[in-house]
Amino acid sequence: LIPQTLSHCPRIQVLSVIENESYGSIPEFLGSLLELKHINLYGNRLTGTIPVTFANLSKLEHHNVGQNHMHRNIPSELGSITRLTLFSVEMNNLT
Repeated sequence: LIPQTLSHCPRIQVLSVIENESYGSIPEFLGSLLELKHINLYGNRLTGTIPVTFANLSKLEHHNVGQNHMHRNIPSELGSITRLTLFSVEMNNLT
């Protein structure tokens, strides 16, 4: 589980939670961390989908949620993130 207390870190630029066996869904509040440039949640047990609030992350360059248990659709709103150069969702069930 990604703790809500991260919402008190508005200037965070890198969030890396790799192979920690974190579970649950990706929290919506991460979309309010407007300075985020890199999100790496690779190799956990995350479920659900990518929050549409991630479209608010205009500085986001790298997004990796590969090897989780995510499903449903990838929000089309993420297409508005113009700085995004890496978008990795392999080994999930996203469409």
